[in-house]
Amino acid sequence: MSFSSVNRNPSAKDLRVFAGLLIPFCGLVAYWLQHREFSQEVYGSVFAAGLIVGLVGLFAPQAIRWVYVGWMLAVTPISLVVTYVIMALVFFGVFWPIAWLINIRQRDPLKLQFDKHAPTYWEPRRQQTNLRRYFRQY
Repeated sequence: MSFSSVNRNPSAKDLRVFAGLLIPFCGLVAYWLQHREFSQEVYGSVFAAGLIVGLVGLFAPQAIRWVYVGWMLAVTPISLVVTYVIMALVFFGVFWPIAWLINIRQRDPLKLQFDKHAPTYWEPRRQQTNLRRYFRQY
């Protein structure tokens, strides 16, 4: 995802969904701010802004198009960073240790090592005798 992939002309349905989700989101942010001992003006303003923009967006979705586009432009860098961080964590936390253990044990589960003494790499398979097995693929 990049800035050019941000939907700058969202449908009315997208805007209504955004407006409907904006109300509880701003409510949660205001609740969090209240418990972090911010002033009443701060968390009240956050909740009021979310409520007003959300209600306007539910009844007149095109009126909040600029809020939607601005929000999407603001969170695009966050989504890019989070995506790459999660992929790196999965790769270095899951796949790399498994590959390292397989390499340490010198296992070759895919049988990729070249064997110059093997006449062929063909592996015989057991022939199925039960024909009903063909209808149970898994």
